[in-house]
Amino acid sequence: LDVHVAFLPSINILPWLNWGRGQESYGEDPFFSGKMGAAVIRGVQSKGVMATAKHFLANNIENTRWYVSAEFDDKTLHEVYLKQWAIVVAESSPEFVMTSYNRAQGKWANQDPRFIRILRERLGFEGSITTDWWATMENSISGFPSSPFHGKTGYFGNATTVLTAGVDLEMPFCNFDAKAARGLAACSFKDAEACQAANVIDRAVGHLLQSKLRYGLVGDKAPPKVPIDP
Repeated sequence: LDVHVAFLPSINILPWLNWGRGQESYGEDPFFSGKMGAAVIRGVQSKGVMATAKHFLANNIENTRWYVSAEFDDKTLHEVYLKQWAIVVAESSPEFVMTSYNRAQGKWANQDPRFIRILRERLGFEGSITTDWWATMENSISGFPSSPFHGKTGYFGNATTVLTAGVDLEMPFCNFDAKAARGLAACSFKDAEACQAANVIDRAVGHLLQSKLRYGLVGDKAPPKVPIDP
């Protein structure tokens, strides 16, 4: 099928039955979610397809998922919202993790280096990190009348904010990585900004190449492309 990445499993806990990803998840128990998610990842990756554990972090509601801030203390963070991630990373080594739209403890989950450092340094994740669709497009969040960011711009930071946080790849309809690359190409950054942009892009590319190398997708051993039906 020429498919190398599967966007599953969803291992967020399910405290609200109207959550749009509820049918993909495993209930309210983070231990059970972690065990089930790890089993799915092992199965998918045993077939040579990279699995994507999602959505990091605390994506548990639907109608305000683009901008809501999940509020909890650090004890709850580690015992509830990070527990399944710890299990999945330790028991199945997912090649990808997808970040969530929402904020957690007031910080954007895909832009706060603290959360990504916990994932990599404390939990031991070694793969690549991607956003969700539309996740870093300001217009997708400020367009909601009920959003606290309605009609606002500039609240997402600068071109390297997402890369600096530790996210390696943006899905379609996101624009931060493109801004960083265009800024470097046009020499529009100041020296310090250019150095920062180059460093974080190099790191992101390194993670993505490592993922592809682990699955034989680079070089002579890469599988042939499947022709597209006319």
